[in-house]
Amino acid sequence: MACYPWQNEFIDKLSLSTRHIVNKSRQIGSSTINCAILYLLCVMNPGVNAKIIANKKEIAQHLLDTVRIIHEGIPKEHRPACAYESRWELFFQHNKSRLSISASTKDVGRGETINYLLCTEVAFWENAEEAMLGLMECVPQHGSLIIVESTPNGVGNWNHTTAVKAQNKEIDWIYHEYPYNVLPEYDEVWKANKLKEKGVTAFMQEYGCSFILSMRTVFSEFDWIEKKPYRSVELVPTTKLDMVVCPVTGEEITMEQAKSAGVPIEKVHVGFKLIDIEVSDIRMWKEVEANHEYVIGADVAEGLSIGDYSVAYVIDTKTFEVVCCWHGHTAPDLFGWELMKLGRYYNNALIGVEVNNHGLSTINTLKEKYENVYCREVLDELTSMTLKKLGWQTTMRTKPLMVDDLSRVIREKELKVWDDQFKKELSTFCYNDSGKMGAVSGCYDDRVIAMAIAVQMYLANPYTEWKPLKTAYMPGKRKR
Repeated sequence: MACYPWQNEFIDKLSLSTRHIVNKSRQIGSSTINCAILYLLCVMNPGVNAKIIANKKEIAQHLLDTVRIIHEGIPKEHRPACAYESRWELFFQHNKSRLSISASTKDVGRGETINYLLCTEVAFWENAEEAMLGLMECVPQHGSLIIVESTPNGVGNWNHTTAVKAQNKEIDWIYHEYPYNVLPEYDEVWKANKLKEKGVTAFMQEYGCSFILSMRTVFSEFDWIEKKPYRSVELVPTTKLDMVVCPVTGEEITMEQAKSAGVPIEKVHVGFKLIDIEVSDIRMWKEVEANHEYVIGADVAEGLSIGDYSVAYVIDTKTFEVVCCWHGHTAPDLFGWELMKLGRYYNNALIGVEVNNHGLSTINTLKEKYENVYCREVLDELTSMTLKKLGWQTTMRTKPLMVDDLSRVIREKELKVWDDQFKKELSTFCYNDSGKMGAVSGCYDDRVIAMAIAVQMYLANPYTEWKPLKTAYMPGKRKR
């Protein structure tokens, strides 16, 4: 029997890493193909130990039965002989390799060397963190394979946090996602019937690869957000390429030509070249357009190579569309230079930087060289005068309002956004037990905060053609 297209795609990606985590729908054949992979690795390599671990003993035995069906489906003249087999193990005579099963316990696999490991339904393991930590120690770094597969079961558990880290490329694991519609027989009629039977929440968890939360989510009705193609680019100032823009003709000329013509280099307009690169901090959905105004919202992180990210989103005020995203790790002061490049490329966009904590370093970089930085109004209690201070400040008063504004424009589909990573952060942005908002354990909210600030910049920008809403603290005239 031929493999499904998604199974062929999965097999092709196995060579990219020795560690794989699969976020899957129920009943698409994931366990079957993974049992077949482990079986083939076991019979083709001498003296190896392959192991399948499930959340329940009965499920583990069912998976070993699947392996037996695969084994017995091989013609007798080619079928490898088993020296012995039991309810828990197959041992192959020709190469002294074994394939065994276990139920998940905190000590599972302890003391063994496991060359090929399949862990199934890890989201439902009672001791997943402790068990997986021990299992990782049992598997050699080289010449091995680990496949973890599971339907989602909430957030904050080992399965969810590992999937998020793999998606963000923080660990050397490949993330795979296969919802119900990878099989053509699961069509819209089937989906409608399942929704009636299961309800939306259960359906999205069991078949839609959605990490349904036990906590109360802040955002709703964002499933319409779809991933669209983007360019992974680097913005290179033309001055780095020894080119400048002639203030008379508007054409690019060399630095030598500019000097010969007496053009003051320090006053010329800096152009940019877009260079496509495989890995970049910049995702660009649309290039800059003449006569369009843009705004940028930025959330600043500490700048370490791990942990929170610095993020900036660019919004076209003419279309209320997100056209670019900067997402990466860099020092706060260097992030200011990155924002400056984005701002100058997008027609000297209005830049709003969250000034809390590390944002001060970013603001200090910007204020020396960039003229269009957002200023907030602050009442001086001593003088009763209104002062202007650079940067957006997220406080107990402004955070609920900015999040409410973002929630509204997403729910009403007014903001046009095509970033699947932003969508994932929306799904893990929740209220905790004390009523505060933020990312659940093991997740990030940097994109959410940056986008919320970008929306506030859209509302603050005097050139915005149409403001879809008003706020109590940032009024704007509705224009069409």
